[in-house]
Amino acid sequence: MLRLLLIRHGVTEWNQAGRLMGRMAIGLAPEGRAQIERLANALAGVSVDAIICSPQQRTQETAAIVAMPHAMTVQTDAALDEVWLGPRWQGKTFADIRDDPDFIALRANALYACEGIEPIERVQQRMVEALDRIRADRKKGTIAMVSHGDPLRALLVHLLSMSLSEYRRLTVNTGSVSVIELHDDLPRLLAMSWKPEDALDRALAAT
Repeated sequence: MLRLLLIRHGVTEWNQAGRLMGRMAIGLAPEGRAQIERLANALAGVSVDAIICSPQQRTQETAAIVAMPHAMTVQTDAALDEVWLGPRWQGKTFADIRDDPDFIALRANALYACEGIEPIERVQQRMVEALDRIRADRKKGTIAMVSHGDPLRALLVHLLSMSLSEYRRLTVNTGSVSVIELHDDLPRLLAMSWKPEDALDRALAAT
């Protein structure tokens, strides 16, 4: 059985300001580092076999903190990267773009395609391909995947056999971990968007 720890990076100052980061080099806010330090402490007793993360600064910082109690080297996989944004939206707040026709259309239809943002279908495809590479290499153990909100939601709806158009129904908070086990018959979701300040969940107990 392969277990996935799907970790979203800690909060950044741009998250706090409601700015769209895309792939800009934004590091963790002090609060974000504190979030991930708490998460790393909670995961310190979990047997982790590999930690793989997005190339973004905020995920690299997150993965390094998570890896510290395990004395592990972090692997980077570009397939876990944040959703690409074009210059029209990158760095803007939602209020800045609320009247943009493409943004209005995207709000109405999660699968709407335009030049301003990477299609969510493509995001899901690269996330699933990254997971397929992991599964080809490893049949059991625990893998931490450190990524971003929408890529993680896109992967989760795939694993849960949900329609991709429904991915926004899932919540993946900054500084959280979602736990899913991949059995031969079907994936099993053990924890969703869990944070250490939540009640301790059996899904995080070492096996």
